[in-house]
Order: sequence, then structure tokens, then C-alpha cells
Amino acid sequence: MNEFSCKIRTGGPRDADADLDLPIWAGVLPIKLAPLSPVPEGACRVEPAYVTEWR
Repeated sequence: MNEFSCKIRTGGPRDADADLDLPIWAGVLPIKLAPLSPVPEGACRVEPAYVTEWR
């Protein structure tokens, strides 16, 4: 069997009591979006603070 379900909502998972003994994982897979270092255009010679300190 290759099936799964996914639900997007606020708050954590709430399995029914009857489902707690099943060999199926339930939980949250958090994703983090984070800025990386700026990458200047090849010929750029300026590094203003609003770019270098934006992280």
C-alpha cells in the first residue's frame, strides 16, 4: 500500500484514540525558510549595509 494523507491547519495533529495503536506515524514536519548570504552580480562593486546586513 502506497497511500498517505496530508492536512494543512494550525495546531498539532489529533489522532483518534482508536488510531493510536496503528503502526502509522503521525506528527508535524516543520519547514524553515531562511535567507542566505546575498550574491552580487559579477561586476557589482557596491556593498551597501542594507544588503550586507539584511540577514
